[in-house]
Formats: sequence, structure tokens, C-alpha cells
Amino acid sequence: MEENKFTIEFFRMSENKEFEVEKFIKSLRSNNPKLWASLDARIDLLRLKGNLINNQKISKKIDTYIYELRVEQGSNAVRVLYFFYYDKRIVFTNGFIKKSQKTPRAELKKANDYRKIYLQRKGGKV
Repeated sequence: MEENKFTIEFFRMSENKEFEVEKFIKSLRSNNPKLWASLDARIDLLRLKGNLINNQKISKKIDTYIYELRVEQGSNAVRVLYFFYYDKRIVFTNGFIKKSQKTPRAELKKANDYRKIYLQRKGGKV
């Protein structure tokens, strides 16, 4: 791993379950290649700059610990929620196609719940 880069991890509920957020991102690749390409470029930028991204059109803090990676193309808006962890790790929790102005509460709750589970697994404070 390069010293400057952040590492992206995908949250998984359990060992035998697929990465929900990775499955979402892959579905974009086949269903909307242009939108996926934009998201992929933003993921690369996040990997390079992490918490130093200072552009709310790309990444925005939406809760105490939760951020959203933002991609818009035409009338389509995609969000991938994530949080930061030690050693320059970024953990993607969930993704969705945004249909309203506000981030759905259920998606934000899911991201916070997944963060708590992740921290418990790592033996850290929630």
C-alpha cells in the first residue's frame, strides 16, 4: 500500500454474506456504465485524498461519523455512505440511488448500525 493513499474497505454483515455496498456498485457498472464510471473516478479521488476532499459536491459529512460520496449525472444521483477508521481506512457501508432531496433516514441508520458492528468487531468504542 502506498503511504499516502487511503484503503477502501466494504462492510460485510457476516463472513458468508456478500458485500452489500460492493454489490450495489457492481450493479451500476452493468445497469448504468456512465454513472458507474463517474462513481469509480470519485472512489479513486477519495482513495487519494480521503478526508482532505474539500468539495461538498464530491463528499459531504451528513452525520457525526458518516459521510456520503456523491455522484450526479443528469437526473440520476448516487450516494455511497462511509466512515473513516484508523490507519487511513475508509469503510463503505451502503449505497443507493437518491430519489429525494434528503438522504433517507433508513439509509443513514443502516450506515450508523454498520459502523457500530464494525467497531465492535475491531474491539473499539462505538
